[in-house]
Amino acid sequence: MEQTTSQININANDGQTITLLHGEAPKQEQMWQNHIVENITPSSITDFVKKSKGLPDTDFSHALIKVSYSKYEMSFVNNVHREGRIKLSSVVKLSTDLQNFGINDDKVKFNKKSFENLLRRNKRFFADSMVHTALLKDIQNLKAKKEIAFQNSDDKRSNVSMAYNQQVMVKPFQFETFEIDIPLFQNQPDIETVPIEIYYEVGDTDISISLHSEFLYSFLDAKQKSVIDTEIARILELYPLIPVLVDA
Repeated sequence: MEQTTSQININANDGQTITLLHGEAPKQEQMWQNHIVENITPSSITDFVKKSKGLPDTDFSHALIKVSYSKYEMSFVNNVHREGRIKLSSVVKLSTDLQNFGINDDKVKFNKKSFENLLRRNKRFFADSMVHTALLKDIQNLKAKKEIAFQNSDDKRSNVSMAYNQQVMVKPFQFETFEIDIPLFQNQPDIETVPIEIYYEVGDTDISISLHSEFLYSFLDAKQKSVIDTEIARILELYPLIPVLVDA
């Protein structure tokens, strides 16, 4: 039997391209047809199904879609319990750019320097460049308690303790909320406007800053599930008889 295969390229979550060989190989090379591919996007599964349609030897009569909403996972399995099995496993991951902001993550705390670096590296995502400029100026001017004590003390040697123990009024950020326009998910081009609140504590020698978003807290779960539902619908438009197994 002659080898009759087609190359199909799909994208992985890390941005790399994966090439699948689709079709029929000689009998002695049957194992060569088996594919288990992980760490791809749900849209990559849809691309595979679309690119397979119309190719010689395409047969999805023994295919199924498996979904785990709790893990934001979607898999496509073809030739279930047969030779030449293909399994494509995807997960809806947060984009690296969004993760860098550490939003709603209690373990992520920025100090004065690291928050300034965050602002400088991510200017392109700010919906308002004036707000970005103001935040940069504010973080550069924000002072820790001991800095303020020295600044407010006439005699820096004898009166620092008195100034330090007094009520210290720290200049807040001019803007304690801002918005970024950013992709929520890895390898998903859709841009979402995310409102963010700044929380900070002024310590003795530095500032601790964390970022929070009620929008992400309330809607991120639903949006991740929506990505899966959209791709399932696109596949079923092409092959409406493919079963969908859901593990909530």
